[in-house]
Amino acid sequence: MLILPNSSDLGFYHWKTNQTRTNDSENYKVMATTDKGLQFQNRFDRKVITVDPCSEPGHNTTRKRIPSKMYTHFIVFDHIVRQRI
Repeated sequence: MLILPNSSDLGFYHWKTNQTRTNDSENYKVMATTDKGLQFQNRFDRKVITVDPCSEPGHNTTRKRIPSKMYTHFIVFDHIVRQRI
């Protein structure tokens, strides 16, 4: 089963029609930047997650590329929210 992007996802780009869409969610706000590309800000800890593969993903965030024969790129971002006690 393939995982396909949807226009209701946080970030969506349709390669054939060059359609771009970004959507905020309950947990993340999409940030538009000119030099760092697509970024998301977590609404709870306000940490920024950078999707650009040439830069660090951000504080409390790890990026893992998963080798796959089904996809050209398969990358998982894991952001840990640290709560105050």
